[in-house]
Amino acid sequence: MNILKRRISAFIFITISTACIGVLCAAFRLVLPSAVFFITAVSFGMFLWNALARYSNFKLVVENEIIGISPAELSVKKNGGNIPLEKVIVSTFGVLVDSRVFLWGVKQTKLKEAVFSRETLSLRIATDRDEYHIKLLHGISDPAAISIIAEEIRYETGVTPTIEEWAHGKEESACSVNEK
Repeated sequence: MNILKRRISAFIFITISTACIGVLCAAFRLVLPSAVFFITAVSFGMFLWNALARYSNFKLVVENEIIGISPAELSVKKNGGNIPLEKVIVSTFGVLVDSRVFLWGVKQTKLKEAVFSRETLSLRIATDRDEYHIKLLHGISDPAAISIIAEEIRYETGVTPTIEEWAHGKEESACSVNEK
């Protein structure tokens, strides 16, 4: 999040600086340099717009957090490799995976499966192009707390998480998708 804030600050500075230099060149009737600086200012303005939209999505997910876990592990179905993650936040509006935001319903993003075990929370997320498997070490030892989090996930996404029994590793409830 701090990287995105610094990037936004840099885009603001570059956009304003190049626009001012473009105005200064136009005042001295230097047509070509002023056009170049104005085009550069517009380009960085578009980068700024994109960064502000990403920051808005980050903020939305972070402010409506259900559970935040670090570290975690991500695997993409295409290549099957595991990628270590610093932080994952599961929210009412989506999932923040390091610097990438998956918003529910945007680009056909859906939570397909959520499985709680004694030590981990496994999420399967599908987008219009890829399927992601996220394995989180939750560190929650209270089954009641897990049930509360599972109920929030079910209420917000329509997916009923599977909760494995603490003692024997058997499943308590099957995961299903309830259409809203």
